[in-house]
Amino acid sequence: MADPARKAPQTPTGMDEAECVAALAYLEKLQDQLQDLRLTMPRILGPLRTPHPSPAALYQDFRHASMSSVNDLKKFRITWQSPETQSLFQKAKESLKANPKLEGHNDVPRYGWIEEAESAGGLGSKKVAKADDGAGSEELEAEYAGILAKFKEDHPNLKVTIESDNQIITIGYKVSMLYLKFRVVRTKEANGKGKLDVESSGAMALSPAITRCLASRPNPNSLRNLLEMIAAYTDLRKTRCAKCTKLADSSGLTPAARRRKFVDKGEAGSEVVWESFHEGCL
Repeated sequence: MADPARKAPQTPTGMDEAECVAALAYLEKLQDQLQDLRLTMPRILGPLRTPHPSPAALYQDFRHASMSSVNDLKKFRITWQSPETQSLFQKAKESLKANPKLEGHNDVPRYGWIEEAESAGGLGSKKVAKADDGAGSEELEAEYAGILAKFKEDHPNLKVTIESDNQIITIGYKVSMLYLKFRVVRTKEANGKGKLDVESSGAMALSPAITRCLASRPNPNSLRNLLEMIAAYTDLRKTRCAKCTKLADSSGLTPAARRRKFVDKGEAGSEVVWESFHEGCL
């Protein structure tokens, strides 16, 4: 693909080339979110077309599909209404007003800006990360080996097995009397984009709920975010829900979800903490 940065439009809004690339990458991610929302109804109705072993299993799958779709809609609405998005729309209006015929813009590629911004680093990468609500951007293929090596170094007590050229990742560790095991499989969707499927295996009743909560995670295409989320379950059975403050929900299950949060430390910057939530409290 031709280098899109060399064809980045020049605008009268005071934005330099790097800022234009970052803005186009941000809008491309927003477009991807919008395209994904077109599948909302098929996702919700999907469980109703699939045989289930029991009504309870059908209910859980339908509930999970519905909640995930609602969360996706909320995330899109928040991003759409954010100051970053509205600022870009305003700058686009100013550019259109200054150049109503869009002269010189016809050869600007529609796609490829996310990859360009991430490979450029610096300002471009930082601006793209904002669109993901602080959860981190999707990494490039070449980064996976380094991400896995750093994860193993940071978590020596976790047993990490990597197979099929980084395509299958198994993570296991002991918490109290339980042994948690996670299996991450990297695949590609029909549009060619990478996909990370993860499952929490085991006989404990909480495993299916953990799997569903992992599936509904923010920024689902970030391997780094997923690995750190898996490592956050080391406090299983001990932590209370950050929303309802209870240890167990109405089904007697402890919090099955982990979501990260940035805590402002003043001059020291910000710190990442992992909060626990019951599946029904997400």
